[in-house]
Amino acid sequence: QNTQATLDWRSTPKLRMMMTPPHSNRNLSPSVCSQFSKGVYTIMGLYDRKTVNMLMSFCGSLHVCFITPSFPVKTNNQFVLQLRPQLQEPLMALLEHFKWKRFVYMYSSDSGLTVLQRILDTAAERSWQVTSANLDTMTEKTFIKLLADLDYKEDFHIIIDCELERLNNILNLVKDSLINTLVYLWVDFLQVRLEGLTGHVEFNEQGHRTNYTLTVMELSHMGPRKIGFWNEKRGYVHTPISRLPTEELVNLLNKTYIVTTILEAPYMMLKKNHEQFAGNDKYEGYCAELASEIAKHVGFTYRLELVGDGKYGSRDPETKQWNGMVGELVYGKADMAVAPLTITLVREQDIDFTKPFMSLGISIMIKKPTKSKPGVFSFLDPLAYEIWMCIVFAYIGVSVVLFLVSRFSPYEWQDKETPEHINDFGIFNSLWFSLGAFMQQGCDISPRSLSGRIVGGVWWFFTLIIISSYTANLAAFLTVERMVSPIESAEDLAKQTEIAYGTLEGGSTKDFFKRSKIAVFEKMWSYMRSADPSVFVKSTNEGVIRVRKSKGKYAYLLESSMNEYIEQRKPCDTMKVGGNLDSKGYGVATPKISAKCLEGILFFKILLHCCKLRK
Repeated sequence: QNTQATLDWRSTPKLRMMMTPPHSNRNLSPSVCSQFSKGVYTIMGLYDRKTVNMLMSFCGSLHVCFITPSFPVKTNNQFVLQLRPQLQEPLMALLEHFKWKRFVYMYSSDSGLTVLQRILDTAAERSWQVTSANLDTMTEKTFIKLLADLDYKEDFHIIIDCELERLNNILNLVKDSLINTLVYLWVDFLQVRLEGLTGHVEFNEQGHRTNYTLTVMELSHMGPRKIGFWNEKRGYVHTPISRLPTEELVNLLNKTYIVTTILEAPYMMLKKNHEQFAGNDKYEGYCAELASEIAKHVGFTYRLELVGDGKYGSRDPETKQWNGMVGELVYGKADMAVAPLTITLVREQDIDFTKPFMSLGISIMIKKPTKSKPGVFSFLDPLAYEIWMCIVFAYIGVSVVLFLVSRFSPYEWQDKETPEHINDFGIFNSLWFSLGAFMQQGCDISPRSLSGRIVGGVWWFFTLIIISSYTANLAAFLTVERMVSPIESAEDLAKQTEIAYGTLEGGSTKDFFKRSKIAVFEKMWSYMRSADPSVFVKSTNEGVIRVRKSKGKYAYLLESSMNEYIEQRKPCDTMKVGGNLDSKGYGVATPKISAKCLEGILFFKILLHCCKLRK
């Protein structure tokens, strides 16, 4: 007998919470079954790709409504309400509108496989170049490496399909026995139309969302902004982006911007006759030209001003106040910093940087060692000590063998006018013969017997090879002036105390050693912090002068680009030793992006221009 039950909507529903371990069909099955005997009308919850089939099978067989906000799946089960809308059609509409043919689709295993299959099918038809990446199997390191590889492909795009929490993390790395009642409840719920937190909510006969609208956002230099929307009736509709009024934009561009910088050759230098010039014309160097090019491409006027305290910028650990160029940007005294300013995590917390216009690292500068004078026995240098000993033993051995061979061979004995037989190859003559052959001078006597000639021939061939090798190495030793460096790496500096070493006071190099957790760098920082007198200098020029006057007793730690530049400048008495201790870059800095539109425009255009310079 079929009895129709009626659900009283005025009654107060009771909520039963059921906690089950994720990804476990074995634990989920008895938990769900135990709820049916308690008069459960509806189940609301999440599923994953391991439990979705089991949950839908239960609800379809027992006619229990299942409401879920999990990723939508294709199903004919009429008792499943899927709150999340389908994304295949909106995504394909966006690809059609923007005409993307080369892109990377990043997805999570649960929600993205269905969309990926649709994309791959369409890509095969339209010759798209699609690369897929599973976010569940990617570490932060591999994700950053993938972004770095795509950074050089200007026409490559990235599509990310994942949950909000993971998306936020990604964006930070870059700036759901009463059978008939349940049926009526299901039918009534299908006809519900309401405005939820995410907009209009309505379902079709299959329990899928319908008549919904998706907003398309673009992450720009000014933050997220709406660029269009998608719905089932109209498809993708591109909306115009609001612009600043022309007068306001012109007024902002007509403003003269303060560009802070620092005197540091070869980046920013005063011209030799700078007294005859005024304004920006007094300066020359890489950063002076870079500032000029940026102003030309963006279309604004600027004024170069040297930083007041002559420092790059560091934060006082007690007062938390910034000094140097970073301080002028933070406290609004300057609009931009164009200088060899290192991009660091601490600085990026308070100011913004463009992409690096130069890559470099911390290196070691020492005074160039004096050229070593040749000694009395420097002629032995082309060959190793062991080789010389082997030659001596070979000389003695060959002489003894030649003496014995000549002694036992009858052909070496001569019967002249005297009644006694004479043998020319006594022990001293054998030594003389071997020495003459080694010196390429020859000898008055030579062996007559076959065995003696074989011994002599082998010795001649051996001396030919040795003399040829020695002559070639000797020529190289005479033309190359040897310099012995006492330091070859940071490890050499850390394990000795005879040579002092230091960095620039209030710079990124000092912060690097201060914050490093590597044992060698921690040991170096411990020494520099406690050294007396202080090993820190107020400027790079002071550090270079200290290296030159210390007679090899002071090493200066600075950026590799500056180190290489000074090494090639007269008097050419400094040198870079070892490899770089880290990898970083110089960037153009601006204050944190505020509501003013022009700051965003400047930031974005500077970034593009620096990318062109780097390539």
